[in-house]
Amino acid sequence: MGRPEALAALEWVRARIWDDHVMASTLDVQNLQPRQAFIDQRLAMVEEGSWALKDVLEGADFRLGVAPFPAGPARRVTLATTDGFAIYAGTQHPEAAWELLKFLISPEYGRAMARDELLQPARASLVEEWADLIREQYPHQSRGLDLAAFAEGHLQGYSVTAEVFADMASALSVVRPAWEEIFKLGQAPVDSLRETSALIEQAQLGGA
Repeated sequence: MGRPEALAALEWVRARIWDDHVMASTLDVQNLQPRQAFIDQRLAMVEEGSWALKDVLEGADFRLGVAPFPAGPARRVTLATTDGFAIYAGTQHPEAAWELLKFLISPEYGRAMARDELLQPARASLVEEWADLIREQYPHQSRGLDLAAFAEGHLQGYSVTAEVFADMASALSVVRPAWEEIFKLGQAPVDSLRETSALIEQAQLGGA
């Protein structure tokens, strides 16, 4: 977060909010979550993943469009969530746990989650089935919607996972106030994140 490339990207975002006023701040939408602000037509465009589809399709009473992220100066990138399943090494039921895990990563479970919650399957082979389910359940709302855009990062290999620290609580306690000062309130420069980044690293090493 404190590297020059990251600071340049974050400064671009800050300037769109506070210099150009072409991107809404959380204050502009009275702290609504982005998808709700979009549904309420407080925003013309929103950055969201397929996990928001059910809420948007059920709440929005206007035509929707979807597009993948544009490429930045370095590359094109998007977020893949860090959801996953694991078996506790000390479990008293390793065989049963293994059978459950196999079910949770199976096509059957992926289809069930897609059908009930519209959640995009991690299995690339199920993406088209997922898109068909959405079109069946929401034929009017999904008309003309490029649902394949949600899977592009996964299928073309430019999705990344978020940073997760060993002590995530301490990292968040440092970064959230800094983030709020810069982006929500417009009261601090992006360069202050150099110090924030150093504090996070210090905390992870047990120095704070």
